[in-house]
Amino acid sequence: FYRAIQRARNITLVYNSTTEGLSKGEMSRFMMQLKIDTDLEIEEQNVETSIPSIESSLIEVEKDEMIMKELGRYSDPKEKKYLSPSAFNTYLDCQLKFYFQQIMKIRPKQDQEDFQNTDIGKIFHGSMEDIYRGQENCEITEEYIRQFMMNDKKLSEIVNNRINTEFFKGKHVEESDYSGKMQIHKEMIVIYVKKQLSRDLRHCPFYYIESEKEHVMDVELSNGTKIGLGGLIDRVDMKDDCLRVVDYKTGGSPEKVSDFFSMVDSDLPHDKRGHYALQTAIYSLILHKERGCSVVPSLSYVAKLKMNMEDDDQGIISFGKEHGALEINSQNADEFLNTIMPAMESIFDPSVSFCQTPYVENCSYCDFRNICRKG
Repeated sequence: FYRAIQRARNITLVYNSTTEGLSKGEMSRFMMQLKIDTDLEIEEQNVETSIPSIESSLIEVEKDEMIMKELGRYSDPKEKKYLSPSAFNTYLDCQLKFYFQQIMKIRPKQDQEDFQNTDIGKIFHGSMEDIYRGQENCEITEEYIRQFMMNDKKLSEIVNNRINTEFFKGKHVEESDYSGKMQIHKEMIVIYVKKQLSRDLRHCPFYYIESEKEHVMDVELSNGTKIGLGGLIDRVDMKDDCLRVVDYKTGGSPEKVSDFFSMVDSDLPHDKRGHYALQTAIYSLILHKERGCSVVPSLSYVAKLKMNMEDDDQGIISFGKEHGALEINSQNADEFLNTIMPAMESIFDPSVSFCQTPYVENCSYCDFRNICRKG
């Protein structure tokens, strides 16, 4: 070291002061020795790279001719396109996210080595549909449910078949060829199915009406345009002359809803708004309009269910100041529809832009947070 610098007139030595990994961010012992053992004139400088912060304003997309053409497909009978409660919920959470998903059709990149949350939901929904297949409009007894709960091999086969259908797109793949994570998630789905069957056992006997069936109603906007609103309802059943819409949830937590407006209030962050309740209530509204009877929305949070629950409320939604069960009936159906109409009107209003949500909490798990510079 000294031999290399002995004839130099000017010497510049550089070291990285950043503390990272095994590096302590200190100068070497040779540099320290020069400072202590010599009378050389030493000038120390600290060089920093200043990175300016980027001030990001809320993104806004105006509705041009292309966007209005795409929105027009919702009112075109030939298209048979409808607005789903899930898409409506997305709009209330973040209008820009709705634009990315529904108008631009941007889809997140999928990891082919393991299930995503959407895959887990589809596989669970499909497995429950397969269990009750052929029982439409039939009474479900304890005996029928126990034959599945007591047969782990049968449940495993049902879930594996759904994995092949939903994840591998119909290709037959043996469970032994699953990745380690995939096998863990598969067993988790089997547990979810058992939990839901355990809840159904406590609900017996009941009449199973249908599952994964499409229900759509026409909603007329103020300009006379009719928009389809609806989608696939997870399950419909009946007990004691009470028609019930059951919405399976593999994530989330139970919600309490103070009134109808609190479910559509876009000024509330996602976790403060009754978004799950809104989705199930819309399906209940559609069934009420179809059948003319009272419909009770029910949310089944399968991940939080216990195999044995003494006081099982069967997923009723706490509603109002008295915390009674939410029910869509002839007394409140029009009130509920009128509550959701202003937000629906704004989706198709050419003068209303798609604006980014101001609530960062809504961006935590959004697939587009990097595009919006909130990642």
